[in-house]
Amino acid sequence: MSLISALLQDLSDARATNYLTVVAATLIVFDHLITIQQEVDLIWRSPRNLTSFLYICNRYCTLTVIVVSLSYMFRTSVSDKSCVQKPNFLLA
Repeated sequence: MSLISALLQDLSDARATNYLTVVAATLIVFDHLITIQQEVDLIWRSPRNLTSFLYICNRYCTLTVIVVSLSYMFRTSVSDKSCVQKPNFLLA
C-alpha cells in the first residue's frame, strides 16, 4: 500500500468517524428531548437514592462528554498545542 493511498484511507476513516459521532450525538439529544417528562416524573420527583444518582450521572455525563468531543472535533484550527491540552478522559 502506498503512502498516498494510506493517507486517503485515513482521511476517509476520519470523515466516517466524524459523521457517526454526529449521528450518535443527534440520537442522544433526541432521546433526552422525548424522555424529559418521564425523567422529571420518575427521577427528579422521587426520593434520592443510588439508582437515581447513577441514572443522572450516566445521562448527563454522557451528554457532557459528547458536547466536549464535538467541540474538539469541529474546531477550525488545530495545533500541536491544542492536542496536548486535550483532557485525558477524551484520549480513550
